[in-house]
Amino acid sequence: MLIHLSGGNLVRYLMSVLFLYLAALLTGCTRSVDSSPSYGVRSAANRERAAVVFIHGVMGDARATWASPSDPDGWPGLVARDPKLALDTYSIGYRTTKITAASNIEEISVRLLQRIHDQGLFANYEKLVFVAHSMGGLVLKRTLSRMYAERSPELAKVRGAIMLATPAHGSDLAALTAWISSNPQFNDMSPSDFNSYLQALDNDFETLLRARTESSPFPKVYCAYETLSTGPVKVVPRSSSQLACDATSVAFDRNHAGIAKPASMDDELHVYLRARILDSLSSRAIAQKVTVHVQRPDGTLLQAAEHLRSGDRYFIRVKAARPGWFYVFNQDSSDKFTRYFPSREGGEQSGPVTSLRVPASQDRLIALDDVRGTERLYVFVSDQPEPKLAAFASEVMQSRRQDRRAAVERELKLRGGFVTSTVERPLRPDEAMSPPASYAAVATIDHR
Repeated sequence: MLIHLSGGNLVRYLMSVLFLYLAALLTGCTRSVDSSPSYGVRSAANRERAAVVFIHGVMGDARATWASPSDPDGWPGLVARDPKLALDTYSIGYRTTKITAASNIEEISVRLLQRIHDQGLFANYEKLVFVAHSMGGLVLKRTLSRMYAERSPELAKVRGAIMLATPAHGSDLAALTAWISSNPQFNDMSPSDFNSYLQALDNDFETLLRARTESSPFPKVYCAYETLSTGPVKVVPRSSSQLACDATSVAFDRNHAGIAKPASMDDELHVYLRARILDSLSSRAIAQKVTVHVQRPDGTLLQAAEHLRSGDRYFIRVKAARPGWFYVFNQDSSDKFTRYFPSREGGEQSGPVTSLRVPASQDRLIALDDVRGTERLYVFVSDQPEPKLAAFASEVMQSRRQDRRAAVERELKLRGGFVTSTVERPLRPDEAMSPPASYAAVATIDHR
């Protein structure tokens, strides 16, 4: 039977067919619902006080977007039950429709941040990593940019942002769909060359990233993109997905929907995500820096030009940019080496910390003897406990007198150390060795 359509009806008919076609491409046949309920999966052994938050994309769903045949809770469930991660997870949903009205990206980002606060994620966790699919990455970028603009202290807890097939430069498919849909999310994703909102979003996010420092290099941003087509086209090709990523974008042989659906913990998608989460949570991303201060009993700092006399008392305050294990030694004016920390008098350490007082007890101080000269304090900070350093003072004392200083300096070089009192001097390139497992600093006391 041949159907005859007038001009106006033909246009509407073709637009409807076009819409259905574009909708299938954008969703990858993912079910679309008006209301997408959030859910969480608690890990039985979360030792990190960290959580991973999943954010779906346009016409996606908090559960269906991340579906996995090996876990009823999808990818969030795999992360929570992965013994190498064992982190609490949350999948946050929002209304996203095919044709009817819904919130735009700006409104979703405001609501997302409010929901994160209301659910106590910032209050209950020290570290958060976000995983976003498709438009969810744009929502996440806007959320983090708002936190930066508002000088939110919680931004320091956001350690990673992992973007999966996010249309950083916009999408031609979204622009076409915007002609026939009342959902403003499509218009917000039109190509950035003609989209001032997306341009501003990118500029704000890059401003946030430029504000990161060696001591606070977060959030880390990682990007991945699809290589397989959904129907005849790639929804978010490589050229659209790469922007403001900290590492080379990684390609996966999946389509737009499949890049968010790992089959199991052994799936390369999950292996990739696991590694990026661990990278984001690791404190080793922070450049180590060690500072040593000598302080008088009243807490005032001993300045570089000042001196102490025999009988004067002091304590040592050591700070590191990232948590570590501390080892503190003294070479006194008579060339005697003593391990100040860890020791029975100086105190012990039960776990990695970023600051230390030596002696650890507030009512204890170190007293200078009657031998005048230069006192040297050697401080080592290691990412892991080092039994060798615990015996270091004894090994040095067994050396010949003229070899003791050389033995200490050799240890400093091996550990990439630098000399510091109130002013730091990094080792010259010819002094530095291979990347160290620990770091060192030296402070001197003018003993008169």
